Amino acid sequence: MREAHAEREAELKKEIQDSGMGFIEIPMDSLPTQGLFYPAGTRLFIRAASGGDIRHWSMTDETSLSDIDNALNYILERCMRMSFPTGTASWKDLKEVDRIYTILAIRDFTFTEGQNDLKIKVSEHQEVTVHKDDIQFIKLNDKIYKYYNEEKRCFTFPVKNPNVQ
Repeated sequence: MREAHAEREAELKKEIQDSGMGFIEIPMDSLPTQGLFYPAGTRLFIRAASGGDIRHWSMTDETSLSDIDNALNYILERCMRMSFPTGTASWKDLKEVDRIYTILAIRDFTFTEGQNDLKIKVSEHQEVTVHKDDIQFIKLNDKIYKYYNEEKRCFTFPVKNPNVQ
């Protein structure tokens, strides 16, 4: 009986996860990369961090860069879902600038009233509050953008083969 209950609970969790319940969609064109480097049809969802997620974060050694990175990856793993048209993707598939934006989006979604500001010390006497909207789009010069390959979702540059006459 316990096995059947545990199996049904796992099925329900998967259904909730697959349906996006508790998650909100982040439009790909709102990311700093504007979704240019992901397969067409990629979808990204986030949810607010739970109390357990926040407790896990609070135990992070803020003097250890690897601990901070591991804690951020944990938050992404728990609070983000990404899918490609061919199947499920992972936080590891995020481009770095989109990863930072997504972490800040989860933070903003978790602390909606600004009750937990993220501040970066920029000088001895000045701190700056950081939000996801502070991250700007990657702006590409038209000279470079003309090499963007929509089909391959990357830049392709023609090269001359010196061996071909």
